Amino acid sequence: MRTWTYHRPLEHLIADYGIANAPTDPADAELVSRIAAAYMKAVQTDIGVNFWVTVFGPANRPIHDAIMGGGGEPLAQLLRNPAGNMLFYGFETLYKDAATDEPSRRAYASLIYDALLALCEAVGAKPLEYPEGYQLDKDPPPPAAVESLLSALDQVFGFSIDFPNPYPEEVGLVTSRGIAGYRAIQSVYQGYRIAELARSAPGPVAEIGGGLGRTAYYSTRFGVKDYTIVDIPMSAVAQAYFLGQTLGGGAISLYGEPGAPGIKLIPPEAFFVDNRQYGLLVSVDSMPEIQQELVSRYLASAASRCARFLSINHETFVPWTVREMALQHGFESVSRHPYWMRRGYVEELFEAPRQTGGNSRSHPRRNLASILQMLRR
Repeated sequence: MRTWTYHRPLEHLIADYGIANAPTDPADAELVSRIAAAYMKAVQTDIGVNFWVTVFGPANRPIHDAIMGGGGEPLAQLLRNPAGNMLFYGFETLYKDAATDEPSRRAYASLIYDALLALCEAVGAKPLEYPEGYQLDKDPPPPAAVESLLSALDQVFGFSIDFPNPYPEEVGLVTSRGIAGYRAIQSVYQGYRIAELARSAPGPVAEIGGGLGRTAYYSTRFGVKDYTIVDIPMSAVAQAYFLGQTLGGGAISLYGEPGAPGIKLIPPEAFFVDNRQYGLLVSVDSMPEIQQELVSRYLASAASRCARFLSINHETFVPWTVREMALQHGFESVSRHPYWMRRGYVEELFEAPRQTGGNSRSHPRRNLASILQMLRR
């Protein structure tokens, strides 16, 4: 990986890593049964066409076949050990044939530690480093201990962040709260940011493309009570198992099950046919990997159903950007800046088009402006 993707010089980073062990008793029979039932319903819906379906779909054929063959223990064994299959390929580092050599693992540990430092800077747990002050002719400053950084985050968050490891062979930084992987550190910030926005624009949160479900996990830790992940059925399989094992089966509702408070997992078509209103729509590293027509459909629907839209995405590889698509559908950009946690990504917040007539929704920023104007009078 190019060194300029890091936030600071490599000699300022820690490269030590650990590897998670397998849970002693997964106790997952009921959860696996629910996952299989939800998947069989979800694959009957229209999920669009993109490389997650056409390229990664065949790689996950063993999991599909295990579900359609009745699920049970054959499916459970696949879900318990993603290091032996391709279920996580594309959004996690735990998959079959992933690099396991010492240099790759140490480089990955450095990347995680770099992200942990960026997280502390982003939320004010440590001062921002000042590269103009580096004295390159002298020894680099000693790296801050991982535990001290986590303690500083505890002070900001008001609770202790943990790093659950429901899978064997997960590589990352060793902490007293579990093995911390790169995506986990990213998702802590995302959960923090989502909760922050949810406080100023109350209402359910919907995430388009949820990865493993880590952002949903940390959002709940930060106090978000109503969270929906919209994703293709195979990704929902991974999300359901992770969230069910870390938060408990009662904390999630799968497709086809009665809706309940907590985290809901639904396929794209279910999002479009539902008229539910959301306070915040979120896309993290997802929309540029979805066909443009489907992105347009999401944003057209969200324009009348979501008060705000948070985009954390790159702006390359496809001939359009999420910003361009959002503006085309009437969203107004209210803040735009480099994403704290990953170089090359933009964090941009949009407000939905203002509705007219009897369906007008609350517009926090414009309402505040109106109040200030009245006070001046």
